[in-house]
Amino acid sequence: MTPPIVDIPEEQPPVNGDDRALPAAPDSAASAIAATHTIPDYPALARHMGWEGKVVLHLSISPQGIVTAADVVRSSGYDELDQAAVSWVIAHWRYNPAIEDGSPVASETDAAVVFNLRNAG
Repeated sequence: MTPPIVDIPEEQPPVNGDDRALPAAPDSAASAIAATHTIPDYPALARHMGWEGKVVLHLSISPQGIVTAADVVRSSGYDELDQAAVSWVIAHWRYNPAIEDGSPVASETDAAVVFNLRNAG
């Protein structure tokens, strides 16, 4: 006896407006790629003078996760430390971009860079 032939319909991609469509990825803020969030080399003058401090930066992040701008929100009190933090973060730090309506978008966040001579290596 031959088994019956049963047609199995191929799955069709959802059509716009079809409530069976997969939901878009949830919205999310940019998240740091930890391996890129390293601390800059200590500026020579700052090391020599024994300067330490914390620089708080306001970052602009592109849809590709690249830091496009870093503005000092709170200074360490030393221009050398502030400028080292700004240039290092722009050159090295990367993010998983923010997601809005399922697509990567530009975003902003704050971050801190701490200069501490005990950890200066």
